[in-house]
Amino acid sequence: MFLTVRVCLVGATHPCHNPRLVREADTLAALGHAVRVVTPYVGGDLAACDRRLVAGRRWEHCYAWPSEGPGTYWRRARRRGAAALFRVSRDRALAVESALAGAGRLAATAAAERADWYIAHTQPALSAAVHAAERWDAALGFDCEDLLADDSNFGCAIGLIEQSYLPLCRYVSAPSRGIASTLHARGAGCEPVILRNVLPLALACGLRPPARRPVDGTVRLHWVSQTIGPDRGLEDAFAALALLPPNVELHLRGQWARGYRNKAESLTQHLRVADRVHHYPVVDHDLHVLAAGCFDIGLALERLEPINRALTATNKLFAYVLAGLAVAASETPGQREALEALPASVTYPPGDAAALAAALQPWVEDAGALQCAKQAAWDAARESLNWDREQTKLLDCLDARSMVA
Repeated sequence: MFLTVRVCLVGATHPCHNPRLVREADTLAALGHAVRVVTPYVGGDLAACDRRLVAGRRWEHCYAWPSEGPGTYWRRARRRGAAALFRVSRDRALAVESALAGAGRLAATAAAERADWYIAHTQPALSAAVHAAERWDAALGFDCEDLLADDSNFGCAIGLIEQSYLPLCRYVSAPSRGIASTLHARGAGCEPVILRNVLPLALACGLRPPARRPVDGTVRLHWVSQTIGPDRGLEDAFAALALLPPNVELHLRGQWARGYRNKAESLTQHLRVADRVHHYPVVDHDLHVLAAGCFDIGLALERLEPINRALTATNKLFAYVLAGLAVAASETPGQREALEALPASVTYPPGDAAALAAALQPWVEDAGALQCAKQAAWDAARESLNWDREQTKLLDCLDARSMVA
């Protein structure tokens, strides 16, 4: 007999900025479970993006507060005050408030309805999920995408949150072996399960496989992120572009960080590649893979610092693979782990633009080799690197540890 499980996913940001939360909500709702997503409200543009995201989905989403207004200033002021006091007292309540503006309101909203499972996404949401789970004597889960305790701005507060609440979790999930082992060493009561940042196959619906795409002699490099800014490896890409033939282009998708566009344009003009660099606005969550399908090589240019970025493999890398792009990645522990299933990829030492150019050169010179690498990525996504397969690990956690008999 099928038993419906009530699940509340608690996030620390808008759903449109939290693809891991969206994937989990989609999976559980598709199985017929009652899924409620609770998040803060940050801004109107993100709320509009959320509305487009949630439309037609089978789960419910609600904000801890309905809109910006007078309370926004108060929540932010409380967070600043809590952060200042935490530096003196190291109190857990202050740590929670300094990690997330409006943390108390998020906790109250999460606890407003009974669920069998409360699953926090990122450390700032952990306290709210704990509060709700204790209120209803429910099970607690935690998905850790980033090692925020290593953040110099509020790492001590996050460290205290982890120390206080990780032992209470029935399961903990993480996107890579490196992050999982770090969390386990920091006090996770159970061995964290690895849920990679792979994407659902449905996001590529309508894309033609690489062999059926037009070829015109241009090699299009692609890099995507929510923010186009410094310390993301783009300087490697600009400098490498200058070392490659003029038929190679660089296509960026994202929102410019304040002041960085002028710096990037100045650098590309100095390198004499400005006319070969193209920019596109951010697209909605469900369109990222489709938007990547017109390019050839996806660039994953993570740095070795901070350690959190070095230990993970981001959504962008797996979006490239699902879209059927060849992958060129910097040599970080997290990306080496992810590329174990994609032997046709190439890597280079972070910061070494000449090595990146040299790694790309064989694909630039040999269209057949590039086509083979693109097909290998396409095949790997459909064989193993997809959420349709990965989600079974999440379901195993809930089935094995659920309080619902």
